[in-house]
Amino acid sequence: MAMLEEALDSLQWRIFRLFLVDLEDEDVKQVSEQLNKELQARRDCEHSAVRLFFSTLAGSDLELARQAIRNEQAARAQHRRILGLLATGRKRRKPAAR
Repeated sequence: MAMLEEALDSLQWRIFRLFLVDLEDEDVKQVSEQLNKELQARRDCEHSAVRLFFSTLAGSDLELARQAIRNEQAARAQHRRILGLLATGRKRRKPAAR
């Protein structure tokens, strides 16, 4: 469940990079740690949102959700297998003689 956000534009990223340049090493480390905390907080929030959704479902719907998740995982695994086979096939083919 991605949050709706507006990405920074190039000028805003430039300002951020200029901000970083002026920081002492210890301050850059603290900025990095704060970023890691924010990323973890967002993962926790997303996890909580899914948990909240699941808490509203009836038992039978939880089982349907479990099956839907399993089906999605199986489809993704199959997709990765196909891509792997295609990649392997491309590596094994010899280039055509000209």
